[in-house]
Order: sequence, then structure tokens, then C-alpha cells
Amino acid sequence: MDQGGIDAITSWVRDVVVVIGGGTIWETPPQAPDMSDFLRAEHARGGAAIGGICGGATLALGGRAGLLDRVAHTSNAVGFLSDNVPGYGGQARYLDQPAAVSDEGGVMTASGLAPPVSFCAEVFAAAGLEADKVAQFRAMMAAEHR
Repeated sequence: MDQGGIDAITSWVRDVVVVIGGGTIWETPPQAPDMSDFLRAEHARGGAAIGGICGGATLALGGRAGLLDRVAHTSNAVGFLSDNVPGYGGQARYLDQPAAVSDEGGVMTASGLAPPVSFCAEVFAAAGLEADKVAQFRAMMAAEHR
């Protein structure tokens, strides 16, 4: 049975795109995956929320794709972004907090140093899960942190 191959994947309309970082490869641009064109195109299309968790993923969104310059966001540290991305212009919108940040511009970020519950809740909300279900998930999964 024909599943459509690569054409089915490239024509698929995404609601949410999540970049999951990890490791130090993201800090070395020649080796780091360059997803800039893809992330900018998905964001410009206006239909997909773009999310990144961990320092490397926020490097991909922020500096390399330029998506963090005009939206509220977080990462492992504002200096981490500034040190690793020439031209990063989002310092004034950076929030130093452990929970995920979701901006009305369709961009979600979270530090790799914090538990992922708040980030997952933001992704679920961006994907259209009802608010009461997102709240239930958040309450259930965050119970261990009380």
C-alpha cells in the first residue's frame, strides 16, 4: 500500500513543531542541525506554533532562526543565547524563570534545566487540547513538585 513517501511528509500541515535539544552539538554551528529555513517558514505560515525545550533547541529557534527577537521566551540563561548566537536580539524579552514561556506570537520555550511539565502543557494547549484537559494534565503531573 502506497503511503505517499516523502511527499506526504513535506505536504503535511503541522499544528505544532517542537524542537527538543540536548547535548552540546547545538553550540557548534558547523555540526548543529540547521533548521532555520524550516522553522521560519512554519512560523511565517501562521498555522504552526513553534516550541523549543533545552538550551540547544532555543539556540535553533532564537539565534539561528531569529524567532526569539520579538517574543517573550526563556532558555538555560540569557548569556547562553548571547554567547552562542551572534546577532541574538531578544535580551529585552528574555524571562529568567523555570517554567515554560508561551508567547502570543506562537512561540513556546523552556529551559533544559527545569522539569518539562509546563512545556508539555503549553504544547498541548497549542495543539488545541481543551483548557480543562491541559489544566488536569498540569495538576496531575505537577503534583510531585508540591
